[in-house]
Amino acid sequence: MSVEPLCLSCAQVQYVDRFAMERLGIPGSVLMENAGRGCVDLLVKQEVEGAVLVLCGPGNNGGDGWVIARHLQVRGINVKVGLVCDARKYRGDAAIHWRIAQALGIPTVQFSPDSTEEQISQLISALFQGERLRWVVDAMLGTGAKGPPRQHMLPVIEAVNRAEWRCLAVDLPSGLDADRGVISTTLVRADMTATFVAAKPGLLTEDAARWVGKTCVLDIGIPDHAIRAAIRDMPTQR
Repeated sequence: MSVEPLCLSCAQVQYVDRFAMERLGIPGSVLMENAGRGCVDLLVKQEVEGAVLVLCGPGNNGGDGWVIARHLQVRGINVKVGLVCDARKYRGDAAIHWRIAQALGIPTVQFSPDSTEEQISQLISALFQGERLRWVVDAMLGTGAKGPPRQHMLPVIEAVNRAEWRCLAVDLPSGLDADRGVISTTLVRADMTATFVAAKPGLLTEDAARWVGKTCVLDIGIPDHAIRAAIRDMPTQR
């Protein structure tokens, strides 16, 4: 008997994460590790050649990005990180994985909040010293982001969209709303989107199709029956 694929709202996914941590005892850092490693497995299946840039933003989406950067390094891929937030503000699981990446010496460039699109492109070119960049990983904004991207992220998004790099979005393209779809005039155009636990309504809207590319739902270590139990357990919102 086939089981209907899940499509969960942002609030439902957040509840599933809490259920996994509090009821099942799966540490949040393990869920983040599984998410990042799953993205790298997906990238490797695309036969990545050349360098990869991981764009890390605030919060858990940025934490996923640091895991991705580390596992790309483990695979022997030339990876560097573009930081679009103040790393000193990382907390919890994201801070754990940022500190690991720093200890490993993964090369990182900090984008200034007032950088232009041209300056960002120049910084990226200098970071890779002439090696051809093939893929960029968008780990700037995830399902927890509310509203359009902040002003300082817009030139980064525009640089990504104008370049010839292929793009993997982590959980959803930055600027896309997990529940409502396209709400911003500036958002990342991805070739692939690796989303976690279940599809999100915003990824399936008609106006999102040209931005998300191919969508893949990745397992992060929470069994399907536990996900469905969490949804049944979730208090009804009034």
